[in-house]
Amino acid sequence: MEWLNVTLIIWVGVALFIVGLGVFFLIRFLTRDTALTGIEKALQNKHYKKALTLAQKYAIQHPDNYILKYYMAQAYEGLGEYAKAVEYYEKASVAASMNGVSQDTVAIQMFLKIAELYNKIKRKKEALGYYVMVLDKNPNNSKALYAASEILYETKNYRKAKEYLEILVKMKGDHFRGRFLLARTYIQFSQFSEALGQLEIIAKNYKVSNDTFLQSVRFLQAECYSRLKNYAKAIDTYRLLLDVPEYFEDALVKMVDNYIKFNRMKEAEDLVSRYSGRLSKIRLAEAWYLIAAQYFKNEEIYAAYSLWEKIQKTIPGYKDVKNLLDTYQVLAKYPKLESYFHKRPVGLEDFLQRVIKARFVKQTVKTGDYWVLDTGDTIHVFFRKPLPVTEKDIMDIEGTVERQFPSSSSYTFYSVFGLHSAVSPSKYQKMLYIEPSKFLRMIEEA
Repeated sequence: MEWLNVTLIIWVGVALFIVGLGVFFLIRFLTRDTALTGIEKALQNKHYKKALTLAQKYAIQHPDNYILKYYMAQAYEGLGEYAKAVEYYEKASVAASMNGVSQDTVAIQMFLKIAELYNKIKRKKEALGYYVMVLDKNPNNSKALYAASEILYETKNYRKAKEYLEILVKMKGDHFRGRFLLARTYIQFSQFSEALGQLEIIAKNYKVSNDTFLQSVRFLQAECYSRLKNYAKAIDTYRLLLDVPEYFEDALVKMVDNYIKFNRMKEAEDLVSRYSGRLSKIRLAEAWYLIAAQYFKNEEIYAAYSLWEKIQKTIPGYKDVKNLLDTYQVLAKYPKLESYFHKRPVGLEDFLQRVIKARFVKQTVKTGDYWVLDTGDTIHVFFRKPLPVTEKDIMDIEGTVERQFPSSSSYTFYSVFGLHSAVSPSKYQKMLYIEPSKFLRMIEEA
């Protein structure tokens, strides 16, 4: 009987111990659950300071809890302390790994978050490293592919960016921003047709017609058309952006540039004149300057001079315009020079005959830069480029005179803008050099 009582006492004691242990663990569980719930609620309500305080307090007893570290990282991120947030996301990642949490789930999300924050604080190298870690585990992670490509593009590693982006758009055909970045990457390799292909897919399938992203696509499309020398298509595409305030000035100046490349100078001028009231002074000057430069290249020097005058009135001292006006002010003083410098002069031979007061011209040799007139007793060379004469010019001229007029021992040389400072007329024994001032008086008298 006594033995039975002892046994009963032991069983009761064991039962009470088990119940007590259960109560202890229940209290611990409920306390833990309440603590984590409090932290989660604070984070959801954006009470980041409160969430951080609760997490730090609970972490004293649970230093290896990766969920707590993750919550602390979220709190730091919400407070804008990104460096601290990165530190705790990294700690959470390590703790999760130590606790045997699947690397293909939680860890990848942590890596993405760490990379995002490193990117935000401009630590591109570290950000890229974490994106690559994600791709090592999941090569088809679209977020990592795109974000890594952005960093690679910014750091000029275009080849690797292209590799990632081609995987991305093949996997996700509707990743339009990926296609856009791929187009920009193709352009870095001068693959304009490939870039245009990507942009046309976006333009065809993107649903929001007035979205700023689509305007960026159109602008880049126009650039590709231009680089492929489809100037008409480029102009038409830029025209679509003239009603978009953010792109108006850039699109108009680009249209001017393409009209010039298309050799449609009048349309370029008309376009600028039509929109001159809407253009800022600096962009108006830029547009006129482009047109003037092409006129000068085309040897339509008076048309260029007229635009330089407009630019000087719009923005005094714009680029080298003042120097150009000073250099070519002779054009304003001597309007008769227009025919002399014109690419396709009318009546210039008769005019030059009057200038040198010749009764007749036996032979005329015409080249792009100079004309040679043989009046029987004298060879006259008129330099028609609106620039000072260089040694190379003189060597070319003397070669022509020697070939065309082998019996001539000398020639008379005329240039409105004189000789280059490096050229000495005494070096050329056959040349009888007429000073610009004397030549201009002869022109005025003619």
